[in-house]
Amino acid sequence: MGHIYIGTSAFSEPGWRGSFYPADLPPDRMLAHYAGRLPAVEINSTFYRMPAPALLARWAEQVPPAFRFAIRAPRRIGLAPGPALDRLLAVLPALGDHLGAVMFQLPRFQTLDPDDLAALLRALPPGLPAAFDFRNPVADVDDLLRQAGAARVGVDDAPPVPGRRLTYIRLRQAGFDTAEWAERLHALAARGQDVYAFVKHEPDVDSPGRAMALAQEVARSLAYR
Repeated sequence: MGHIYIGTSAFSEPGWRGSFYPADLPPDRMLAHYAGRLPAVEINSTFYRMPAPALLARWAEQVPPAFRFAIRAPRRIGLAPGPALDRLLAVLPALGDHLGAVMFQLPRFQTLDPDDLAALLRALPPGLPAAFDFRNPVADVDDLLRQAGAARVGVDDAPPVPGRRLTYIRLRQAGFDTAEWAERLHALAARGQDVYAFVKHEPDVDSPGRAMALAQEVARSLAYR
């Protein structure tokens, strides 16, 4: 049975103050507060700028041993091996054992070229827990991903393609059924892989509350198995 990691696609939304975060909580204590309530987070900000090793190291110091980060790869990487990818791979070790996954996401305007994907997959280190989110209709590249051990992200009811080490899901819809999704996550984890499921971060909605409700349902249903 793999582990199930549930979280939100960011942790520092100001709109969560007064609901999830105490109104007077300093920004530099948000991550520790979050990590005391949820086991994982998908980092959204890294899609827009490359993270610095010192920042990743500070994050790693603020979370419990079992906490995991899913890093959204910088958009400038796209599917192009090169200096940007090399830089990302060089900074990720600062997270240590807290690195759970690296999620590569194509911009909506970019069409997937299977040859480009194959080149990027060849450039990734063996064993990197990688997942790919293709937001435009694409050619069938699932075999390429399987051969490389990489996962294809499942978005809401679009099924994921498990990788060698993980299954990755993004819950974008607000009204998902927690009991139904708890069963789905259990079934995926029963394959022996770690499962990551991230609720969409919305500034004025209690996204962490939705994620915690799902985590609690997972724990409750597991107790009766």
